[in-house]
Amino acid sequence: MEKAQLYGHMSWIKANQGKYEQALEFGKKPLFIKQKAGPQNRLDLATSYNNMGIIYVHIGDYSQAMSFYEQALAIQQNLLPSNHLELATSYNNVGWVHDRTGNYSKALLFYEQALVIEEQSLPHNHPELAISYNDIGSVYYNMGNYSKSLSLFEEALTIQLQSLSHDHPLLAIQYSNIGSIYSHMRNYTKALTYYERALSIQQSSLPHNYPQLAAYFSNIGSVYDSMGNFPKALSYYENALATQLQLFPHHRPHLAMLHSNIGSVYDSMGDYPKALSFYEKAGEIQQASLPQTHPDLEKSYNKIADIHIKMECYSKALESYKRVVEIREQTQPRSNSDLAASYNNIGSVYALMSDCRNALLFHEKSLQIRQRSFPPNHLDLSVSYNNIAVVYEFIENNYAKALTYYEKAVHIRQQSISANHPDLQQQRKNVERVKQKL
Repeated sequence: MEKAQLYGHMSWIKANQGKYEQALEFGKKPLFIKQKAGPQNRLDLATSYNNMGIIYVHIGDYSQAMSFYEQALAIQQNLLPSNHLELATSYNNVGWVHDRTGNYSKALLFYEQALVIEEQSLPHNHPELAISYNDIGSVYYNMGNYSKSLSLFEEALTIQLQSLSHDHPLLAIQYSNIGSIYSHMRNYTKALTYYERALSIQQSSLPHNYPQLAAYFSNIGSVYDSMGNFPKALSYYENALATQLQLFPHHRPHLAMLHSNIGSVYDSMGDYPKALSFYEKAGEIQQASLPQTHPDLEKSYNKIADIHIKMECYSKALESYKRVVEIREQTQPRSNSDLAASYNNIGSVYALMSDCRNALLFHEKSLQIRQRSFPPNHLDLSVSYNNIAVVYEFIENNYAKALTYYEKAVHIRQQSISANHPDLQQQRKNVERVKQKL
């Protein structure tokens, strides 16, 4: 067993060095020795299973991590009292993997089992309880239950304020978590309060160019953006970008997001040339750092196309929209609603260029997908009927056909939205206008 301990120690060293593949090789050896040495329900074997699970987590192989964590848990459930803290650790480990793989209901189940043990065994203000409240709060956050998440994050904060110094980095993370919830709940004043507390702590304890600061600048920028305070948003986004550019190469995916955020602010301010410049830079970074069919590239091409439309550069807008279609045709089923939206966008640009044939071609392709994908009263079908009607009315001057499609659009909206809804009122005006032209 001394040999097993030596291999285990080497595995631990390699893991701490970040050399997880080597840690895995060393970790398998003591496990094999222990499995051959005696009964399979020993606590030292559970420890080895847990260690292997940790290594697989770092490698990113969550399936293998889960397998080892569950084997460790099964042994501990047989041998330990039901309120033993090692059981809480194993429940947390299994919950963590479920959390990371998006299985939130199971993550909650295991996290809450761990919390029950901790609440029975630890003082009410123990830091481990704050971690568990945070873990459970994060699951509720990912599930969109922001009020429940907020309650748990605040419980964690209460404990941390009792046990940590006022400028401890963990408090910054907690303030940021709470700020994020308030931002999602659109309580921007409170979101700013917590984000600014987080930033203040980090600025007092970290170097001015520390990359983590960029996330805090960006969070505050996003709140000001949502509040419509674009100069402030721009200032914080630019601080975030400057911080990242001091330390990282120019072609890192997260830099693309910052360029895109700045572009979005300039877009909202009506400065389309600057918006275009930042959107294009985001696209260049993504092209250099991501697979050519990555969804983030779609988003950038769509934003670039939208700006070109605002600048009335329709041929360039078409180029970008067609790039989106190329990606979606390679990665999505032909019946996908996103592909229908892209065909619709292209049809709308051709309509702006008064190219009736191509406008109808793409709007009808969009309509065919939507007819296959949606129920007959879906509002996207109404959009397609309306767009085809616009082409017939304003480009072809074919009022009879325009009327047919406008009436189909009205029929769907009458079934789907209230009688006094502005969209339905506009559709009815379209019908009356075309009838007068006949």
